[in-house]
Amino acid sequence: MKKLFLSIPILLFLIVGACAKRNNATMLSKDGVVLNTAETAEDREFRIISDEQIDRLNTIIKKKSLITEEEIMKEYAPEDKNAEGNYLYILKRTTDNPKMVTVTLLEDGIMDDTLKARKVVMDLRLKDNRFYVINIKESYLCWEGRGSQEWTSELCY
Repeated sequence: MKKLFLSIPILLFLIVGACAKRNNATMLSKDGVVLNTAETAEDREFRIISDEQIDRLNTIIKKKSLITEEEIMKEYAPEDKNAEGNYLYILKRTTDNPKMVTVTLLEDGIMDDTLKARKVVMDLRLKDNRFYVINIKESYLCWEGRGSQEWTSELCY
């Protein structure tokens, strides 16, 4: 009984430790670039997308009757179905409020001469059983010699 009593706190400690490590996990692309999706917006610079672009996207959402967060993100930033090699297209959904959702896209290995990867953070609000985009931010990672090797709001050249 004493062994069981002592093993429960140890087991809880291991579970909590594993969960804490998982939240701060980093991913590496095939060429070794760190793609940390656990960073907050304060940890890097983002380019804020204009209200006009968001309004156009919301019009398309309504016109095409897009329902899911995934459909909306793919309308804004379509997945490259013809990409070759080490292309990644990863969507992550987070929410603390049933009426607000944040969808984060990590796209890496983009077939572009300048842009290697981009992160898109899209905030959606649920109103009348339909999602509307309220905010979009983008961060970019350039190929070597084509701009910043860190996540930045500056476009690659």
